[in-house]
Amino acid sequence: MDRFKRESEVVYDANIIIFYCFLYKNHRIVEKTNKARKLTQYLVNNGIEIKVPEFIIHEINNKGFPKIVDDYLNDKKNVIVDVSRNPPHGLTLRLVQKLQNNFKNLQKKDYFHIEEYEPEEKLFDSIKSFFMNFNDKAKLDEFYDLKHVEELSPSDEDMKLILFAMERTAPLISDDWDVTFFREELSQKNLAHEIINFKEIGFVN
Repeated sequence: MDRFKRESEVVYDANIIIFYCFLYKNHRIVEKTNKARKLTQYLVNNGIEIKVPEFIIHEINNKGFPKIVDDYLNDKKNVIVDVSRNPPHGLTLRLVQKLQNNFKNLQKKDYFHIEEYEPEEKLFDSIKSFFMNFNDKAKLDEFYDLKHVEELSPSDEDMKLILFAMERTAPLISDDWDVTFFREELSQKNLAHEIINFKEIGFVN
């Protein structure tokens, strides 16, 4: 964790924001929410700001909080205290409302900054070309196994987020394999600054 102390800011992806906000009393995605909150508190304590491009906020809003809650309740990788896979409708509504409220409150924090961003067309074309033409078969096969997919197709938001962090020279913290898996290759092509896999962040108690 001390590696962040030299930074003045970091960038969060949509998943980290959702992990942080997904909290209802003692109902939580245990590992991920606790970790996101601990990470955020560490950053705040060390005067490190969190920067997020506006399109990530739109991405979360456009997906919709009921859909987000439904996805997390049905994802077997998420361990949720005291919440069954088929919770009562009333509880689901409370989870949705709490997630939405926490999301709104986070945006009001003085350490959380939302910025407009659109990469230059040439730069965006370069990162699109990187993914479209990536041809390391062994690396691709490993990625396909991790993601359980058959093609490499990061979203425009994923690619723009990588460029946003690069142009700010700020570490990008992500839980998305589309963003983190090719970080070394992206960096070698000068298409990324530093991408940190949320799964790899550890804390010393």
